[in-house]
Amino acid sequence: MKYKKININKKIRKYILTCFSLLLTFCLISLFEMCSTLFSGKEIPSIIEFIGFKFLNHFLTILFIFLIFLPIYYLLAKKKKKLPLRVIKIIFTILVIIEFSLTKYSLTTLLNLGADLLGYSFDDIYLTVTASESTSVFYFITFLIFPILFLVSCFFLKKTTFLNILVEFL
Repeated sequence: MKYKKININKKIRKYILTCFSLLLTFCLISLFEMCSTLFSGKEIPSIIEFIGFKFLNHFLTILFIFLIFLPIYYLLAKKKKKLPLRVIKIIFTILVIIEFSLTKYSLTTLLNLGADLLGYSFDDIYLTVTASESTSVFYFITFLIFPILFLVSCFFLKKTTFLNILVEFL
């Protein structure tokens, strides 16, 4: 019985590292957003405040995601060996693509999606985005870069000893 508990703890440790990797990826998406905003000529009134609020928002979002998917991961981890982490990585990769899509939409229209959903129809939103954003290879490559960064960070965070020691104390 004790062997299973240790095995589950190792799997939970992997889940925590995967969530930390998701946080890192979300922060990189915010860095992309900040750089895109600055290079386009727009001003950010307070960069320190912008970075602080983005990090706080991402931290609370990852905490919420962690709590939502932990029971699913735990139940799958009791039955299968590698399946739970693969399922979580697929779900988190989809979340990275959604986060980047929302960031690109916000950079294109200068509004959050919620403001547009309340005031416009889906056809109006589609016309706005397609008219203001040109389709190029670079446009699609950016949608591949961040999911790949997430998977690469998952791999390298698994190998680091500092984070493994830190997660053991949690």
